[in-house]
Amino acid sequence: MFRSAVLLIVARTTSSHSLRSSFARVPTTSTRAFSRQAAFSTHPILRRHTHHHEFPEETKRHCPSCSTLLPTPLPVCPNCKHIEPLPSDMGYHEMFGFTYEPNPFDIDISALRPRFRKAITVVHPDRWAGRDEGKEQLIQSLSTTLNNANRTLADPLQRALYILKREGVITDGENIVDDPELIMDVMESREAIENAETQEEVNQIRKENQEKVEESVHEISKLVAVKDWSGVLTAATKLKYLRGIDDAAREWPRSLHDH
Repeated sequence: MFRSAVLLIVARTTSSHSLRSSFARVPTTSTRAFSRQAAFSTHPILRRHTHHHEFPEETKRHCPSCSTLLPTPLPVCPNCKHIEPLPSDMGYHEMFGFTYEPNPFDIDISALRPRFRKAITVVHPDRWAGRDEGKEQLIQSLSTTLNNANRTLADPLQRALYILKREGVITDGENIVDDPELIMDVMESREAIENAETQEEVNQIRKENQEKVEESVHEISKLVAVKDWSGVLTAATKLKYLRGIDDAAREWPRSLHDH
């Protein structure tokens, strides 16, 4: 009897303690929600991250038709469906709220994608289906231009070539700089890929080549900053060749069978 009473007391005490511990460990839904909200509203990195991806207010303007503040720098109003052609001074950078000066090569890639998603939503052709033919054609043109702008700015090589076009240095993006030393380096790298016998050898070539790619991108940034356009063209050509080496390395097993 005494032993049974002791076991009953221990069981009740343990159960009560576990219950209290469970409530102490698991906050209510409202508490968790409040905790997340408080952390989000007070954490400086999270605040900067959210604001960082938005279009800067100074890049927006009001709709000339309904006076609504436009959600992007594009002259497109989702409120009243007013639309205009792109202004002549709006290039790829300006479409996404980036400043062209002082260095158009250095843009915030982490902000590009969310801004692109927001902008493409505004000019998506499906949202304008059934409008008059003129508006549908204009929105299709804007959508195509926006996609081209996103692809161009997201890629360091294409971004450099776009800047050179905008500065009037090149017209078609296919200008090749005659650099015998560079060509020799490229030929040696391609030969090393062809002679590689293991994936490890190819991976090492890619690693060394990637370091050269990063150096080339950094060099382009410095040259654009001082507006050394001939230097930018040379560095962009080098980057193009280095990209070719990486492509050959990625296709290594198949490239061996092609010869």
